[in-house]
Amino acid sequence: MNFLLVLLFSFIIILFPLLTYLFFVAYNKNIDSKLNKFYFGLALITIYYLQIKYLQINYDSSVIIITFIPLLIAIIKDDKISISILMIIQILTLYIIYKYNIYSLLILHLIIIIISLVRKNKLFPVIYFSIISIFLFIELRYNILLLIFNYLAINILYLFIDIFLKKGDKIINYHMSLKEIEQEKQIQQSLFKIAHEIKNPLAVCKGYFDMLDLNNKKHIEKYIPVIKEEIEHSLLILQDFLSITKIKVEKDIMDINMLVEEVNDNFKPLFKNKKIHNNIKLIDDEVYINGDYNRLKQVLINIVKNSIEALNKENSKINIMTMKNNKYFQIIVEDNGVGMDEEVIKHFSEPFYTTKQNGTGLGITLSKEILKEHNATITYKSEKMIGTKVLINIPLN
Repeated sequence: MNFLLVLLFSFIIILFPLLTYLFFVAYNKNIDSKLNKFYFGLALITIYYLQIKYLQINYDSSVIIITFIPLLIAIIKDDKISISILMIIQILTLYIIYKYNIYSLLILHLIIIIISLVRKNKLFPVIYFSIISIFLFIELRYNILLLIFNYLAINILYLFIDIFLKKGDKIINYHMSLKEIEQEKQIQQSLFKIAHEIKNPLAVCKGYFDMLDLNNKKHIEKYIPVIKEEIEHSLLILQDFLSITKIKVEKDIMDINMLVEEVNDNFKPLFKNKKIHNNIKLIDDEVYINGDYNRLKQVLINIVKNSIEALNKENSKINIMTMKNNKYFQIIVEDNGVGMDEEVIKHFSEPFYTTKQNGTGLGITLSKEILKEHNATITYKSEKMIGTKVLINIPLN
């Protein structure tokens, strides 16, 4: 069969599930990271299934190298569950349908697992397809010219797919950033509504206190019950507000390093737009804790957002890094912004205390409460006009 035609249909087969996944994530406002990973893995498995079916229908196994693309995407995205499932399915498929040697397949996939350690290297796809091409040459005695042609074509195909995936990630990150801004606006609107609701009964109380004459018994009998009623009304409003905003933490096993990387990726469009130099340095180890992924993400977003708002000069920088010792996993966010003096640091964790013109003063308080639920601590080190360093310590146990 015409290889170029197979290549074209394979590109469409890969593109359609990925497009479906991207549209779903972009327009689903309530999707969390776990559900996101599940649908991404489902898209990759669907791609593999469609590829195998397409090759079976056309009785063409000469381009079997194309079916290794979903596994490559899963490895680069570091989706371990998808990697495991795809490897198992691929080994079984190639063994049962195409009668490949089971031991050769196991050795090939073991080599893939080993080379996946350098997945962040730009040349990783080239190395990946080179190893698979060598395997096909040894196992199937491929014609060397056909092998070279397939190898070049598959690298070109993956180059287009990689460009598409990067553009898709930018769209998703942009959408997530917009969603965070939208949520912040909703919080501000809620606070303004609460302030307005409390302002009215307080204004009534003030009016009656101004008119109250303590020596006039009629005034006391008439005004005091009204003032008491308005105070009770204010307390009721606050009670309702507190019940709505009560923090709920739902813990589960999570990769904290992945969370830090995801938050940094979400802010990349904003960094670029504001010309902020961003440097991220994460430890290579995967670190799992028992925590609430979304709540901790909320904390980190708030910290990074504060750093962005503190920058008002050229050569603005935000550095994010992670470290680990025997007891704690550490997240460090450092900026070279306007900084804070001792007086501001002393008060800024108090509810409703803010130095921002449109700030609510609840972000840091909320973050501290969330970290408290994780037995974690947050420390601020800052110098005026030098910058701020935020250190989060999360217990590993």
